[in-house]
Amino acid sequence: MTGELNHRVKNVFATVIAISKQTLGREGTGQDEVDAFRERLTSMAKAHDLLTHRDWQRADLSALVRQVLEPYPAECFEIEGIPVLLPQKAVVSFSLAIHELATNAAKYGALSVAQRKISISWRLGDGDERRGAGYRCMISRRSG
Repeated sequence: MTGELNHRVKNVFATVIAISKQTLGREGTGQDEVDAFRERLTSMAKAHDLLTHRDWQRADLSALVRQVLEPYPAECFEIEGIPVLLPQKAVVSFSLAIHELATNAAKYGALSVAQRKISISWRLGDGDERRGAGYRCMISRRSG
């Protein structure tokens, strides 16, 4: 058990190091970059909270999306999709990706303009014989 815990902690530190290099590794780092780093770490911590509810194995995609988008007004989003349990390795990646998309929407996109909505949905996609079925996710913005 100690070996597994050690492995997981090392993975977390590797992720934190990668995030810090992306955010703070540039010349002229200012308060905006420090805030972005803190927000990314917070997003990652919330993703880990979801994993603890399922013995570190999987996390519900809907719960993950809603948790990452918590800082924004709920009425700005339409979120729907079939139940999906993401594997542990995908949870942090999805969390950070959703966080980055929401941050960009707040600065430059639908969340920066009044009366806009963002629609996030996913479904089981049709697969062909070579690949089998897979999941498809769509994020779009809609006018008020």
